[in-house]
Amino acid sequence: MVQSGRIRRLSAGAAAMAILPQSTQVIRFGPFEVDLQSGELHKNGVRLKIQEQPFQVLLVLLEHHRQLVTRGELQHQLWPADTFVDFETGLNRSIAKLRELLGDSVDAPRYIKTVPRRGYRFVAPVARMGSVASSLVEEPSVASSPRSPQLAKRKQLGVLIVSAILLLFAIGFIVRYHILGRGSSHPIRSLAVLPLVNLSGDPEQEYFADGMTDALITNLARLDLFQVTSRTSVMQYKKTEKPMSKIAAELHVDAIIEGAVVRSGNRVRISAQLVDGASDRHLWAESYERDLHDTMALQNDLAQKIVEHITTRLSPQKNAHLSLARSIDPEAQDHYFRGRYFWNKRTEEGYDRAVEHFDRAIEKDPTYSQAYAGLADTYALLGSWPNAKLTRSVAMSKAKTAALKALELDSSLAEAHTSLGFVEMHYEWNWLAAEKEFKEAIRLNPSYATAHQWYAFDLAALGRLNETLVEVERAQKLDPMSLIINTDLCQLLNYAGEVDAAIQQCRRVLEMEPRFSNARSILGWIYMRKKLYPEAVREFQMCATDGGIWFAAELATAYAISGERTEARRLLAKLITLSKRSSNVSNQIAAAYLALGNKNEALAWLEKAYNERSGLILLHLDPAWDPLRSDPRFIDLTRRIGLPQ
Repeated sequence: MVQSGRIRRLSAGAAAMAILPQSTQVIRFGPFEVDLQSGELHKNGVRLKIQEQPFQVLLVLLEHHRQLVTRGELQHQLWPADTFVDFETGLNRSIAKLRELLGDSVDAPRYIKTVPRRGYRFVAPVARMGSVASSLVEEPSVASSPRSPQLAKRKQLGVLIVSAILLLFAIGFIVRYHILGRGSSHPIRSLAVLPLVNLSGDPEQEYFADGMTDALITNLARLDLFQVTSRTSVMQYKKTEKPMSKIAAELHVDAIIEGAVVRSGNRVRISAQLVDGASDRHLWAESYERDLHDTMALQNDLAQKIVEHITTRLSPQKNAHLSLARSIDPEAQDHYFRGRYFWNKRTEEGYDRAVEHFDRAIEKDPTYSQAYAGLADTYALLGSWPNAKLTRSVAMSKAKTAALKALELDSSLAEAHTSLGFVEMHYEWNWLAAEKEFKEAIRLNPSYATAHQWYAFDLAALGRLNETLVEVERAQKLDPMSLIINTDLCQLLNYAGEVDAAIQQCRRVLEMEPRFSNARSILGWIYMRKKLYPEAVREFQMCATDGGIWFAAELATAYAISGERTEARRLLAKLITLSKRSSNVSNQIAAAYLALGNKNEALAWLEKAYNERSGLILLHLDPAWDPLRSDPRFIDLTRRIGLPQ
């Protein structure tokens, strides 16, 4: 992938050579030729005037010939990180200018095909050449012989054929050994790190193997050299018997890293190998062993070797980053790995255990920045879900304190920036401060799916729905097996008005996991929006069997809207009693009152949610609140939250 900062600092010609292989000098399609040395576009030998931004968009589309290039990928590569507001206009103008120059049509595209709501694909046949001298002529050559034009053409054709044959051999050599990863049959632009196998013989050591896996994923992702699949998706393949080629196809990656780890006494050993996703062929394998104090150095060495085998693009800065590795107290790291193990369970009990281990890691090493980041992640999620032990204000305050401490110790932690952005968004309703943190997290680790996922909601709160869908789809691409990210896509598609697409997405999630109540809940709300009340009640009844107070409140709403008002009131009374022992449910109780037609009680409970700073960030988008849109009290509430009017 081309780094966007590099492209912006280069001229059009230099950018062209940076994007495409050095051996390619001319790209031909139809009557057009792109001269990569001069950065020019020609038609039938005549130079066309083209601005730099449309030219760079064209280069990216040509680089990924016949592949979908999403708007988000174009934004990441070619637009500065701080120009999100102007990105949509800039890209639309660039595409329009390209179509005008190429004589192309949106309805019947010959070159650039629009993939609705996603991006673009360059569809015309493309030929790459190694020489420009014989093919591009702006004026008739004074050296040409008028007496033998046919002979000159034959000579020119012969030179081109010989050059093309030599070029093919050269490209084959370069691609095989420098671009494709020495033995891979295709470029490696994306990879997945499968869970390292625990070879200790002790099942209690699974957390350590998982922790080493997480560290390798993070180290590779932060280099921003290729897309790295997130942890949630790869953990689906723990102890799998599937062929590597099938896993690669399911995760949509070019290569797989698999390996094993064993800890014995004060030593740790990792064995890893790189597998080509298409052929299931092993490309590289190596083992590393270090003292437990040096596990960070071991992880960095492993990441560096993997990168060196795949690409030669590791910059001195990235190389220096991998070379820096501090020594960590083994007990502190052990508690950190245990903390992440319990955090990943995504249960209130798991969060409690995670806090315990992160605190003990910090006791052992007060400068352990990742342990503070783990605390921030844990408290952020505790504060966003109904729980009986911590109020939202306490949990979010602890999350912010831990995130700031983590960043004080290490400002390069994408996870800490993401958790800080989460607090700014969900609790403080400071949308622009949250955006700053999410963008910094994505800059530091473009493959961190959670940053893209949570940034999508911040953009939705700001009313920027086109960018919202770009970000959540980017998160889904990075973590395709994540149930919650796929469910968030359902919700945001619904809020964007793409109701049928949202239904299909919810059904895909339930095919992955029929018991995932979050997806059923979103599907229930969509059914109510479409006035399919029996279907909505059925979905919420299935959710409520999980015992969650949120889902029970949603069932009360469905009962009320479908006409079962007595049952709705009975359930609502029970929920009000339960709400005294659990936080973060005022918003759901307000929705139930509104469904019963009691606007005053609904607004009173919304005001309670406002005072708790709970669950209101998408109030302006949720169709459930449509009956209140014209009420001055509701308008004032959205104004105080800072939502678009």
